[in-house]
Amino acid sequence: MTGASGSPRERILGSLRDVRRARGGAPAPSWDLFAPREPVAPSRSGDSLAERRSRFAAALRRVGGEAFDLVGAAGTRAALRDIAASLRAAAGGGPQRAAVDGDPAWARLAARKVGAIPIRAVLVEAGFEVVEVPAGTPEETRAALAGCALGVTVADLAVAETGTVAQLARPFRPRAISLLPPAHLVVLSEDRIVTAMDDLLQAAAADVGGPAGYMALVTGPSRTADIEKVLTIGVHGPGRLAVAIVEAV
Repeated sequence: MTGASGSPRERILGSLRDVRRARGGAPAPSWDLFAPREPVAPSRSGDSLAERRSRFAAALRRVGGEAFDLVGAAGTRAALRDIAASLRAAAGGGPQRAAVDGDPAWARLAARKVGAIPIRAVLVEAGFEVVEVPAGTPEETRAALAGCALGVTVADLAVAETGTVAQLARPFRPRAISLLPPAHLVVLSEDRIVTAMDDLLQAAAADVGGPAGYMALVTGPSRTADIEKVLTIGVHGPGRLAVAIVEAV
C-alpha cells in the first residue's frame, strides 16, 4: 500500500490513491488504515512548578482568560479579594451574589498558617453576597444559582500547555456552578498543574471511570462563532474566566 507509513494525512491520501488504482476490475487491496501503535506515554517532563505555572498562565491568557500567579506573593487574601472584585458585573452598585460549592478544599485553604484563604470572607470583602450551592437536585441547584454574578470553584487539575482547567465529577460540586454565572473564578493549587493533556488523562483516570463520572475541561471564557462566523463571548457559559494560582494546599 502506498500510504502504509508516514503521517495520518499521508496514510489517508495514500489509501485513496490505492482505491483509485484498484478500480477497473481488479480487487481493491486490503489495508489497515490505522495500524496499532505503541501508546504514547505521558510526557513526565522535568519542568518545575514555576515553569508549569508560567506556561499555564501564558496559555490561558492567549485564549482570553485571566491568570494570576499568587504563589509567593505578599497578601494572598487581599490579592484574591481584588480579583473577585474585578469580576463584579458592571451594572448595579449593591452586593451581588457569588456561588460557592461545598468543596472540602475550602476548609484546608482557610486553615493554612501562611496565605490563608477564607473564601467566603474574601467574597464578602469584594462586595458579594455568598450563596452556598447545595449538592441537591438540578432544580435546587438552578434555584440557588439564579441571579448569581460569579461562580467560585477549586480546580482539580490543570494543563500547562493549553491553559485548561479540569473540573471532575464531585458530589459537592454541581457542574452548573461553573456554567450558569456570567463569571467564573477558579482557585488553582500549583501542584495540580500537569504538563500536558496526556498527564491530565492519566491523573484523572480513576475519577472518570465510573458510570456517573465526567470531566469538564475549561479553556478560557465561553465563545462561539456559530452565527455568521461572528465570534460571541459568553453565550454557552461564563464570559469571563479568572484563575488564581496559589501555593499547594
